[in-house]
Amino acid sequence: MLARPLRVVPIFFVCSALVAQAQITTAITGARVIDGTGTPAHIETVIIRDNRIVAVSDRAEIPAGARIIDATGLTLMPGLFDLHTHLNASGTDAVDDFGKSLRAYLVCGVTSVNDYSVYGEMLAPLRSLQNSGVLVGPKVNFAIRFGTPEGHGAEFGWGDYFTQLVTTPAEAHAAMKKILPYKPDVIKAFTDGWRYGRSDDLTNMNVETLSAIVEDAHQAGIKVFTHTVTLNGAKITARAGVDVLAHGVGDAPLTRGGVEHADVSAFKGVKFAVRGQGSYRILMDLADQAGTPPLLPAMLSGEQYGPHSLHSNRRVPRHPLLFAS
Repeated sequence: MLARPLRVVPIFFVCSALVAQAQITTAITGARVIDGTGTPAHIETVIIRDNRIVAVSDRAEIPAGARIIDATGLTLMPGLFDLHTHLNASGTDAVDDFGKSLRAYLVCGVTSVNDYSVYGEMLAPLRSLQNSGVLVGPKVNFAIRFGTPEGHGAEFGWGDYFTQLVTTPAEAHAAMKKILPYKPDVIKAFTDGWRYGRSDDLTNMNVETLSAIVEDAHQAGIKVFTHTVTLNGAKITARAGVDVLAHGVGDAPLTRGGVEHADVSAFKGVKFAVRGQGSYRILMDLADQAGTPPLLPAMLSGEQYGPHSLHSNRRVPRHPLLFAS
């Protein structure tokens, strides 16, 4: 017997209603639940109350008066997370449209994104539009960008208003002091100027400057992602203490034979955002993956910047659920 083709049906409007009326309890019954932890899928009932998933079990008791959604024959899974996107820059010839980009993500089941296409003054207005419901879309982690003069991220004459251009630790500390009041969700540092052999290389960020950015960001509780595409650049970011490499090493094999023992130790804890299907990325530990091909289970690791888990009484994202059958 041929398997039925995968059909994805979003139920984001249901979840929007749950946010607007958080006092209502909803029970989703009969769904084949993929919970994001890597355990096998099971037919279970999911109970949502006050904007939180409070139970995932095949024996969950449905509270009296709960709104019931019969999901028999469908699959329920957490929303996906795009770790690297530029919402304000279309990848096609289409006119850039921030609002349409956000809605398109929801249709595709993406409920959280890291956006690298904004600058500090844009954050408050965009957040206000999202919080008011004017911009309907996934949860967006807005980044403020750092780079070097004549480096990647500084092309097209954008200047310091879009990417903070720094070359020394002192400049990095001063720029961080300037941008932290905007309350960025993450910092994106363009540290690597290699242009994949297709054009002349641009400038790179040194480890001292990057370390200053990381120091101030971590003191503020903010994670640092880097544009890193070379093995040497990866070593610099690891020594600087960055949290995630937002690209992949493309100029040399990432093998234990090509990375000194000290470097492997430095990589421990640094997450490596690897290109997956389309524009999506998979997070894995850079040290553990030296010499190992990317594995699908990394997508279900439950990391902070990995897919949401349905368990542990976690807060439900604004549009957290996706049905597929």
